[in-house]
Amino acid sequence: MAKKTALDEYKDRIDIADFADVGPMKVYPVYDGDVFDLGGITIEVIGAGGHTPGSIVLLDSSNRILYAGDACNSNTLLEFDNSLPVISYMESLLRLKKRQSEFDTMYCGHEVFGSAVLDEAIETVARVIAGTDAKCERTGLMGGKVLYAAEKIKDGYERVDGKRFNMSYVPEKLAMPDDKRPPITCDIIEQM
Repeated sequence: MAKKTALDEYKDRIDIADFADVGPMKVYPVYDGDVFDLGGITIEVIGAGGHTPGSIVLLDSSNRILYAGDACNSNTLLEFDNSLPVISYMESLLRLKKRQSEFDTMYCGHEVFGSAVLDEAIETVARVIAGTDAKCERTGLMGGKVLYAAEKIKDGYERVDGKRFNMSYVPEKLAMPDDKRPPITCDIIEQM
C-alpha cells in the first residue's frame, strides 16, 4: 500500500522490510480519559483529533511528558481525506492547552519540543481560521494541492521565521459544512 500511494519521488525510499508484517493481532480500543498503569508509570489517553479523527496523545504527568505523535509537530498534516477540519483541530489544541501545566516535554512523531510549541500551534491555527496565515501552496503528501500555514525553508520543514509548528491543510476543510457553532476567534483563544 505504501509504495502504491507514495509520490513518485518517494517510492524508491520505501523499504517494505521497515513495515510490520500484517497478520492476526488483537486490537483494543482506547478512549479519551483511559488511564494505564505501566508498573509505576501512569499514562492517560487524551483525544487530539485533527491529523486523523482518532488521533490521541499520551500524558505521563509524573515525568511531565506528553507523547504527541502526529498531533502537533513541525509538519502537522491536516490534508488527508479523513483529517478533521481545521476548526476541530483547534478545539483539540485548546483542550491540550488546558493540560499544558502538566508537561514540559512533547515527544512528537518526528521531533522533541518543549511544551511552548503548543502555543505556536494555537497561534498558527488561529491565523488559518482568521484567513491571515501565509497560505503557501505546495504539493501534499498524496499529490494534491495543499496550503502550509507558514512559509518553510527551501527543501525542509523548518519555518522561515524560526518558529517550529507548521501545518498543511486543504482550504475547503476549514470547518464542517453544516457546522452551526460560532467560530473560534482570537478573543476566545486569548481568554484561555
